Amino acid sequence: MMSKYRVLHIGDNIKYNHDVYQRFASEFEIIQPTVAERERGEFMRALKERRWGDFHAIFRPFWNTGGEMGRWDAELIPLLPPSVRIMASAGAGYDWADVDVFAQHGIVYCNGAAASSESVADMTLFLILAVFRNLAWSHQAAHSCNPQRFLDAHKNSPLTALNPRGRILGIIGLGQIGYTIAKKAHAAFGMQIAYNDLVRKPAEVENAVGARFVGELDELLGLADCVVVATPFAGRTLIDAERLGRFKRGARFINIARGSLVDEEALLRALDEGQISAAGLDVHAEEPYVHPRLARHGRVMMMSHNAGGTVDTHVGFERLAMENIEEFLLRGKALTPVNLHLIKTPKNDIIWFDADEYIGAEVSFLSGSAWKPSSRIREYAYYEAQADCEDFDIQSEARGLLVCFKVSGSGPPTAVIKFRLQIPWFRTVRKTPEVRAEQGTSELPSSWNSEIEALT
Repeated sequence: MMSKYRVLHIGDNIKYNHDVYQRFASEFEIIQPTVAERERGEFMRALKERRWGDFHAIFRPFWNTGGEMGRWDAELIPLLPPSVRIMASAGAGYDWADVDVFAQHGIVYCNGAAASSESVADMTLFLILAVFRNLAWSHQAAHSCNPQRFLDAHKNSPLTALNPRGRILGIIGLGQIGYTIAKKAHAAFGMQIAYNDLVRKPAEVENAVGARFVGELDELLGLADCVVVATPFAGRTLIDAERLGRFKRGARFINIARGSLVDEEALLRALDEGQISAAGLDVHAEEPYVHPRLARHGRVMMMSHNAGGTVDTHVGFERLAMENIEEFLLRGKALTPVNLHLIKTPKNDIIWFDADEYIGAEVSFLSGSAWKPSSRIREYAYYEAQADCEDFDIQSEARGLLVCFKVSGSGPPTAVIKFRLQIPWFRTVRKTPEVRAEQGTSELPSSWNSEIEALT
């Protein structure tokens, strides 16, 4: 009988999707460390001593808990057992996790942007109105209970206020959240959408929101009436003094991504000098602290990192994290991977898959036919491998099945990724049968040695 995949659940018990969790818990064996075990020192110690054995997925359903171990980095990630193939977490941002290091270890990281996109986009529409209509000025004056400030805002804020209709909205990052912002701003305000991203979106995506791609960020900044930052933090400041100087003079600026993407001192100077006419900030560089002068500025609308903060979002985070793991482990394709493109298989590596009864069951699912050691599933596997692999072979015997791929490109090859991701408990052996034996698998039949040598 096929054993269950094991899932490490970090954080509190689920709160909302009890029906989904009931199914999830029936499909997988759930391991849930205590709060004390999640503290970084103890968590690392537990991983080193293999306290939880092999597990295949990491599940973090909430943003407020499950982060006690701190940053997932090059110190922590290598301690995970080699069986781990996916981490699915709440939250759209992932600046607390080195997704490139996850990729180096063949681990797919999935975020929750799809669950928060509606809430974040709605808040962005509010901030668009705020920066075009001088709402920070009006809001602060009303809350001051000072009649003179009230009258000043009442009379003078309309003199520089604009309607957003027909204006150009420049979006940096047209991912799940950026696209939802574009869709809502285009539909509600009739705004023209321009965007910059690492990869241009398909024509049907652009056409749905009337978006045009601008390949150079500086060009986008120079033409937009309002710029929205909706891109993940990539380890460096994106909007600094030089970039602010590229903005169209008097443009509006909104940040709903990460505060560390913006040089706040430079933004303050740009506001004071009129280069930027108004700003809407949901996120801040030194959270939970905010820049005091920006907080008092009459043309800055600030929030407390609440753009995604709704019950609907938390329900979605919880569900999406479970569904990512289910889809990945049971059906081979994660829903919201952010680093799949970074998972590489070095050129000319030899990847061996030792196929026992469990892999046989998985191959049956993949090929749509009953699996037997002698059955000819070569056609299915070859179809997956032929575009990527220089050499490909399947060997079978009574004990099971061996699949070999010689990678011809920089990866990720379809076939290697398919087997690696769909069968996270497989044993990978590189180069020689001796390594295979050292990893505790059975010896290769001697009749295969010449074929192995030919490939290596």
